[in-house]
Amino acid sequence: MLRDIPCHLTLAPFLLISPACCHQVVLHRIGPHVWIPAQVIVWGLVEILQCFVTGPGGWYAARLFLGLAESGFLPGSLYTLSQWYTQDEITSRTTGFFFGLSVASAFGSLISSGALLLEGQQGIKGWQW
Repeated sequence: MLRDIPCHLTLAPFLLISPACCHQVVLHRIGPHVWIPAQVIVWGLVEILQCFVTGPGGWYAARLFLGLAESGFLPGSLYTLSQWYTQDEITSRTTGFFFGLSVASAFGSLISSGALLLEGQQGIKGWQW
């Protein structure tokens, strides 16, 4: 019976949770005032370097590094919010935080659709923009 379970399904929770846990350990050791900006800078560098990807293997590797770079941002941000605000204030602050993420996703999708229209400009594909 155990041989019938796909390996990628049994390892998925570990692979999704372990990077965020590692980020939280570092967050506690060096503090959010250093760790969260460093994470955002690495996240941005990985995003910028994605324009040099030419094939599917490189794209998967870039997405893996992007996921590792951004995996601790949301838990770290929520932890930082929970340290600043009281229990009565944290619900409204968390709501505002997630509302900002939703608005950013909406505008990010519009910008991405515009970038896809740049197909062939300056010799690169639309997804590389």
